[in-house]
Amino acid sequence: MDDQTMDAILRVHAIEPKYLRADDFDGFIAAREATLLALIERAMGKLIAREVAQDDTIEDTTQEVNDYQEEELDAVV
Repeated sequence: MDDQTMDAILRVHAIEPKYLRADDFDGFIAAREATLLALIERAMGKLIAREVAQDDTIEDTTQEVNDYQEEELDAVV
């Protein structure tokens, strides 16, 4: 299996391969949390309250994750 195929499979499971390959546990957890929360929000049709950095907003983060998810799912299909 080539890297591109493996990356697509991992992303479908809310796993960002670049964090695995870089051995970046904190990045992996943060990215997976954001992705899973965005999926839950989309299913519920509501925003989930979460901690946000001072220079970030829930709406910005949610939009970024939603855009990312749509691109990744389109790439797999």
